[in-house]
Amino acid sequence: MYVRIRNACRSSGPIEVFVKSGQLKPVERSFKWLFGKAAPTRPDFRFFELDDLLYELYEQVGATGHPRDGAAVCPSKDVAKLQLEEDGEFQYVGGLTCEAHERLMVANEACAYAGAQIQAYALLKRACAAFGAYRAEKTHYPVTNTQLAVDAWID
Repeated sequence: MYVRIRNACRSSGPIEVFVKSGQLKPVERSFKWLFGKAAPTRPDFRFFELDDLLYELYEQVGATGHPRDGAAVCPSKDVAKLQLEEDGEFQYVGGLTCEAHERLMVANEACAYAGAQIQAYALLKRACAAFGAYRAEKTHYPVTNTQLAVDAWID
């Protein structure tokens, strides 16, 4: 995490941060506080809700005139928000929590890292379907083979 933030701070232009719907203000306050304490200058962050990104992706597919099997049908941002909130496919998948919560055997909903991954996987599921893109394990959805998950946890 530190390396990613440090590298992001070196980039030019604003850094776009996508957050779960309804979490915009708390995340903005947290970033402002963290960078106020840890960095001499605060990078230019732009915060957006994840459902807005999903809706814009659907709009892009609609603009091309090539929706894939009706997957790109999204009449409003509220529908995009519901699609992300109601997608429980990844809620109980193991191996998504951070190392500390994994050791404590904490459920996904109690770990912010797992929550972020679940939201990302839900968005990728919808976006890949809309664009007709191939979904790759560990990139677009979590590892589903239990042995692979155990091996990764042991390493």
